[in-house]
Amino acid sequence: MKVVAPIATAVHAARRARVGVVFASDWNSEGYDRPTLALPGAADALISAVAAANRRTIVVLNTGGPVLMPWLSKVAAVLEAWYPGEQDGAATLAVLTGQVDPSGRLPVTFPLTDVQSPGGDPSSWPGVKSDVSFRSGLDIGYRYYDARGLRPLFPFGYGLSYTTFRLGSTTVRRAGSADAVGVSVTNTGRRGGVEVVEAYLGFRRQRASRLASSRPSRASRWAPDRRDTSSSTCHGALSRATSKAGGAPSPAPTPFRSGAPLEIFPSGST
Repeated sequence: MKVVAPIATAVHAARRARVGVVFASDWNSEGYDRPTLALPGAADALISAVAAANRRTIVVLNTGGPVLMPWLSKVAAVLEAWYPGEQDGAATLAVLTGQVDPSGRLPVTFPLTDVQSPGGDPSSWPGVKSDVSFRSGLDIGYRYYDARGLRPLFPFGYGLSYTTFRLGSTTVRRAGSADAVGVSVTNTGRRGGVEVVEAYLGFRRQRASRLASSRPSRASRWAPDRRDTSSSTCHGALSRATSKAGGAPSPAPTPFRSGAPLEIFPSGST
């Protein structure tokens, strides 16, 4: 496949532009196993070349899952837009121009490499001599990385905002047959925005720490975050809090059932 001419054209345009925007996509299917998490074709080469020509390059990913990003340190920002449908252009434009605060958070972990992912072991995928071995037990998804002390490219739940937030003290109260965990969220920035508060629970004998991203946040710097621990545990949900710039704290209660240590994190914490 000849890609030299198209890349050269993109580089020429990037040198004359204030901001370079590169759209990259992949193709997924329920009946198709991806041989690698790398972007297909010459996508990585295109992004690297445009980023070298314009340091203010933004990458918009239209992918169905995690992808590798060997060019991450060379670009100004990455927007994971998934498979957005017919309103792709309007939605992407609204986020890139700041009309809408990006409030989505990653529902999956983005590994650093193919082999770092749970499916990186040939014995578990695609199998050896028609035998497939699953050794992860309950450590699936983000728990796989946490249990092995692995730092992924971006952890489950990661996401940035155009403003900054501060988490207040955590409260735990009885709510019927469950425990309700609450935390105040204060917008400390200059514009309105949306934050997702995440609560992670673990067994008493297991490390319940949250894995941080390998790349510090540029868009939002956090004040020292409160990582309060409670003796209650089991499972929890993500809570969303919306507030105006400089506004009063917005309570973000989350229902829980009894269990073990609890930790509260801002979604963009590093």
